[in-house]
Amino acid sequence: MAVNAQLIFNKMLKKLSYKYIAIIVTVLFINGCSLFYSRPVVWYANDNDVDYEVAKYRLSIQNEIGQLNSLLLEDKENFGGLYIQNKPTYSINALFKDVEKTKVLDGFIVDKSWRKFVKVHTVSLSREELRAVHSETRLLMRKLDVNCSSYLDIITRQAVFNIPNKDIFERLLAGKEFKLAKQVKLNFVNDCGHPE
Repeated sequence: MAVNAQLIFNKMLKKLSYKYIAIIVTVLFINGCSLFYSRPVVWYANDNDVDYEVAKYRLSIQNEIGQLNSLLLEDKENFGGLYIQNKPTYSINALFKDVEKTKVLDGFIVDKSWRKFVKVHTVSLSREELRAVHSETRLLMRKLDVNCSSYLDIITRQAVFNIPNKDIFERLLAGKEFKLAKQVKLNFVNDCGHPE
C-alpha cells in the first residue's frame, strides 16, 4: 500500500506545479497518510491504543529513562529496578528497598516533563540481591547438570528458569537435596519452549 502510494505520489510530482503539490501534501498530511509517520511510532500507537502524538512523546523520552536507569544502577544496595508499564495506564516504575533514599531519582526527574508518570515502589530485594539469587541458582543448576535458560523478571521479582523436560529434571534430582530461594520460579517447557 505504502509503495503504491509512493509511486503515485512520485508520478504526480513530475506532472504538477509546486502549488498543487503543496495542496496534495497538505491533504495527505491532514488525512493521516502513513507516508509522513514514523513506523515505530505508528506501531507503538496501535499496540497501546494511544494517538500518534502520545506515542511519539513516549518514545521520545526513552533515552532519558535509560539514562535514569544507568544512574540508579550505581545504587546497588537500594535500587530494585526500573520498568515502563504501557497498559492499562502509562507509568514509569522505580523500585527501591528504601523509598526514603531516592535522591538520585528525585534530582534527575525534577525538571522532566514526564516526572508525573514516575511511581516509586518498595521491594524486599535490590536488583543486585535478585541477581545474586539468580547466579546462585544458575550455579546449582549447572552442578546438578540441568540444562535450562533463565532470566530476571524485575516486575514479578523472580529469577525464572525454563527447563526443557520435567521428567529428565526429576530424574536428575532423584536422591539429591537442594533448596531454592522463594524468588526462583521453575517453568517446565516443551521442545518448542511452550509451557508443558
